[in-house]
Amino acid sequence: MKISSLTKSICVAIAAGISLPAAAQDDRNIITAKQPAGIVLALLNAGYDATLEADDVGDPMIKFEGEGYKMSMLFYGCDEETNDDCDSVQLYVGFDRKQPWTAAEAIEIAQKYRYAAVKLDDEGDPVVSWDIVTGDGIPLPVFLSSIRRFESSADLVADLVFAEEDAEEGEAEAAM
Repeated sequence: MKISSLTKSICVAIAAGISLPAAAQDDRNIITAKQPAGIVLALLNAGYDATLEADDVGDPMIKFEGEGYKMSMLFYGCDEETNDDCDSVQLYVGFDRKQPWTAAEAIEIAQKYRYAAVKLDDEGDPVVSWDIVTGDGIPLPVFLSSIRRFESSADLVADLVFAEEDAEEGEAEAAM
C-alpha cells in the first residue's frame, strides 16, 4: 500500500499536535538544578523547611530537614565563574556517632541500599549521599519521589548506624 504525501503530512501534523502539550508543559512542574530557587519552592510546597544558601565556592546549596535529620542539597556542574547553570544535585546527610565506623560497615550499607552512596568522613562518621542529574529538567513528581526515597533510605541507614549505640545505652540503663 502506497501512502500519499498528503497522508504523510497529516500524520506528521497529528503527531506534532499530540506532542505539543508535552513540550509546552507548565515550567512549575519541571525541576532543574539550573533554578535553585525553584527547587526551594518545590521543597517548601512539599512540606519541607528549606533554605537556599551558598557553599564554600559560591555554588548554591539548599539546607532542609526531613525525618529529624538535617540534610543538604549540593549543586554540581555549575559554571565556575558565575556559580549558576548547574546540571545536577547531590542529597547529603551525615551521622555523628560516638565511635567511628569501619569501612566494612559503610560498604555493608552501600550494598544493602541501592541508591545510597556511603563514605566515612575524617572522624569515621558515616555520610550518605545520592546524586540526581536534572539537566534541563525532570518532572516534579519524579524529583520529589527521589527526595522521599533518599529521606527513607537515610532513616533506614540511621537505624543501622545508631543500632549499636542504642543497644549500649539500653544496656547501661538496664544496669542502673
